[in-house]
Amino acid sequence: MKLLVINPNISDDVTALIEAEALRSASPGTEIVVRTAGYGVEYIETRFESLIAAGAVAEIVAEYTRDGASVDGVVVAAFGDPGMPALKELTDVPVIGITEAALCAAALQGHRFSIIAISDRIRPWYQDCVERFGLGGRLASIRSINESLNGIASVQQDFKA
Repeated sequence: MKLLVINPNISDDVTALIEAEALRSASPGTEIVVRTAGYGVEYIETRFESLIAAGAVAEIVAEYTRDGASVDGVVVAAFGDPGMPALKELTDVPVIGITEAALCAAALQGHRFSIIAISDRIRPWYQDCVERFGLGGRLASIRSINESLNGIASVQQDFKA
């Protein structure tokens, strides 16, 4: 199996983290191809930035899924799943975003779930994402860190409990 994993932002540091996790999680024999958006922003924080990222992601998906190209599936590796559901119309291979996967997993784990966001600015977009998957009634809260970041690639380490 060959999976295309796309980082919709332009941060090479984040792409390296995504690649490391994808390789760690992949089944033996799975080939992982990781790509970074060719343009956009370092961290997608608004619906508008998501639209920019969606274009960059669509170009990569088209390149890897057109006639003669061969990937068995596509993973969009940014919360908010930039470009969904339009990306699913672009190709015949399965396309999933990490938001869709995370929300489905959270819904299976318990009755309600919460999301921790980087800033208040992102909360309306995240709310829309949850509603798009029909899980608005299961969302307990969206809370924001609202602190300066050393870098988007180090958020998990910087705010580790």
